[in-house]
Amino acid sequence: MSKETKQFTTIKIWIETRRKLRQIAALTDRNMVEVIDDLATKDLKRLQKGK
Repeated sequence: MSKETKQFTTIKIWIETRRKLRQIAALTDRNMVEVIDDLATKDLKRLQKGK
């Protein structure tokens, strides 16, 4: 994800999911927003290939 200014919003996630995101972020030296964006982007690409 680029470092340009992006808009943010609030989402509800399960506590266990938040823990997983924090762990992934810590292990990969990224923030949770970057982790979520990366996961969503990869999943969307995977789904679009299936069409």
